[in-house]
Amino acid sequence: DASIAYGAPGVRDNLGLLRAVRERRPEAFIVYKPHPDVLAGRRGGQAGLAEERRWCDAIVTDVPIHRLFDEVDEIELLT
Repeated sequence: DASIAYGAPGVRDNLGLLRAVRERRPEAFIVYKPHPDVLAGRRGGQAGLAEERRWCDAIVTDVPIHRLFDEVDEIELLT
């Protein structure tokens, strides 16, 4: 969509974001929260979660994102 096309220079997808974060922070414990539309099957990417697992330490699917804010040191977003 337009937010990715114009708001995410260099990194264009979640897998690319995970790779970039892992490269910048190799020792970090990285938690990945897929977009709810991906989990619901309304957007591509769910089949790729196996690949995402290679670049993060945990995948969280059952917690609202705002509940994680006080639990993490940094948040990385595409846009």
